[in-house]
Amino acid sequence: MLNLCSNGVRGSTLLLRPTTLVRPHSASIASDLSQGYLVNNPALSRGGASTPTTLTKVLVCRSSLEKKKNSRNSATDFLKDIGLDDSQVENIANSHPILLRCRVEKTLIPKIKVLRDFGFCGSELISVIASNPILLTNVSRDSLSAKLDLLKSILGSVENVLTAVKNEKWLLYVGLTSVLQPNLELLKSYRLCDERLQKLLVKNPKYLIRNPKEVQERLVRVEQVLGIPRESAMFLHGFKVMSSLSKRHLEFKFEMFKRYGWSESDVLVMAKRLPLCLLMSEAKLKTRVDFFINKLGYKIGDLIACLNLLTYSMERILRRYAVMQVLQERELINHSICTVMTSTESRFLDVYVLPFKDELPELYEAYTGKKLVDSSVQKASMASDLSEGCLVNNPALSSGAATIDFLKDIGLDDSQVEKIINLRPKLLRSDVEKTLIPKIRVLEDFGIRGSELISVIAANPSLLSHGSTKNLLANLHFLKSILGSVEDALNALKKGKWLSTANLTERLQPNCELLKSYGLSDERVQKLLLRYLNILCCHPKWVQESLVGVEQVLGIPRESGMFLHGFKVMISLSKKNLKLKFELFKRYGWSESDVLVMVKRLPYCLNISEAKLKTRVDFFVNKLGYEIGYLAAHPPLLLYSMEDRILPRHGVLQVLQERNLLRKIPSIYTYTKLSESRFLDAYVLPFKDKLPELYEAYAGFAGEQLARQLRIIEESELS
Repeated sequence: MLNLCSNGVRGSTLLLRPTTLVRPHSASIASDLSQGYLVNNPALSRGGASTPTTLTKVLVCRSSLEKKKNSRNSATDFLKDIGLDDSQVENIANSHPILLRCRVEKTLIPKIKVLRDFGFCGSELISVIASNPILLTNVSRDSLSAKLDLLKSILGSVENVLTAVKNEKWLLYVGLTSVLQPNLELLKSYRLCDERLQKLLVKNPKYLIRNPKEVQERLVRVEQVLGIPRESAMFLHGFKVMSSLSKRHLEFKFEMFKRYGWSESDVLVMAKRLPLCLLMSEAKLKTRVDFFINKLGYKIGDLIACLNLLTYSMERILRRYAVMQVLQERELINHSICTVMTSTESRFLDVYVLPFKDELPELYEAYTGKKLVDSSVQKASMASDLSEGCLVNNPALSSGAATIDFLKDIGLDDSQVEKIINLRPKLLRSDVEKTLIPKIRVLEDFGIRGSELISVIAANPSLLSHGSTKNLLANLHFLKSILGSVEDALNALKKGKWLSTANLTERLQPNCELLKSYGLSDERVQKLLLRYLNILCCHPKWVQESLVGVEQVLGIPRESGMFLHGFKVMISLSKKNLKLKFELFKRYGWSESDVLVMVKRLPYCLNISEAKLKTRVDFFVNKLGYEIGYLAAHPPLLLYSMEDRILPRHGVLQVLQERNLLRKIPSIYTYTKLSESRFLDAYVLPFKDKLPELYEAYAGFAGEQLARQLRIIEESELS
């Protein structure tokens, strides 16, 4: 096999992916390849000379593959030896497969030693590695040791460092002296004491490992936007909120509350008193408004006066409200709902349950789900019961066993049920008769039955766990009216996870009209709906801003074939992230105009990672000598696979160029853009007699599908 030299350019050996050769007459070469030796092949040297040259050396990857395989097995065994079980090792292999290629002696053992010397031993060491395997792959040994010591000096104990590292996988990856320490000093300048900062770093280190400039901006906005002074006890909570929401998302949150009756001043009063309310979802807000305002008749001002009512779970609210109703009907209490709901569990028992255990034994039974057998039952036992029990007469809190049985009855297997419950545990509290069966009936009446029904539920269980049956029915018919068929609506159902809760007439329809106003045909809008339904379920204001940004920021006119692709990129990136993407390209030599030229031709390049961009710049610019302008004018080069496409093809062209077999040397984009079959026809098959080893190498390492194509070509030639 031909291999590309380590510098990516010089020499004429070709780096190719190993796979199984299928040509019968290539058996000997396949055998050589499988052995993994460097073979001198006179057939490839000029004039048949026997002196080995870079052209005559055929590097076969088998030996390196065997080393990788042995390394993978060694790493797996090592992880098990230090105490990780099979499931933990499997999770690490799935999330960080690169760890399995690490060398045990030179990489893993030294880092484990650092962790143990620091004080992570036994179960603590296992939990750190299981929750944060990046420690063994992305951080050098010396850096790991230094950062652990620095964290201990800040947090005061190994236990606090352990918790912080488990809570944020990137904590030991960022520059602590350039990022963490400046952020801590910033927060101290806002009068936050060391104790509060330690707690923040232990519980939520993600807020402190961001760019200090960004942290400074968020701190300023806590005072200027939310109106929370730095002296307030809520200032730190406001900082968490501002760190979690972009400017656009914060605007959407304000608008969300306004849709449910809040005024601007109401939202600001709420934010000052309990900023975390701004993080609640629309579905959660809707249930609280329905219960407290629509059902109980409270006013917005009542909720603002007792904001904790918005944060408590509905399970807590419903259980306590049921007890409160019983006691009020008997005229045994006359307390406000805020007093009842905000009481601690022990106080609630002391005030609203235990004093009435003789007069109303059924009250205890209803609240705990168990009969009061002995009047001297200990409060601790009651509290334990409460953590497991539920209101007996509340179907919304029924046993999860009925839900699991129902899911299996409609055809889902055990693995699908387990996945659904892990993804949507709320389903376990659903009432089968009142919630699940009606929704399944809606889907079946719509035309989704049998295996289709199972695939929809497995792919999108939120259809059963969120939203009302009425809303689901309305959305299904609305989707069918737009897409034209049940089949297309079915495909959309599998991808639109918010379909059961979103109001499609308020979001989807305006968004479709917006896209059409930008010149997109009905057919293209339908295709977008089928593939990216969640995008079109975004708030119309967000969609409008993204469409405007495609023209004004990316410079892609609405008539361009790339306009829709630009829209997908704009709606997936916040203004801040888009700015960071532009800055990323500029760090690697792009000018503003270069980035815009690239974006106009292929907007998806803005989604490229820094690691991927770096490898492309190193190869095309630093090694091959191409200009940045060439990459900007041919952006697919940034997205093609280096291992599967660019390097093998470049190696083939290097061989042909050194043998003077090409009349004209094409640019790299000319031959990398070709389909596999066209590349074969142009640069491999015409030279299979002069350079059979070149043909064998490329055919053998271009994949099974390519090998089948070659076999078909050969058979047609023989016939």
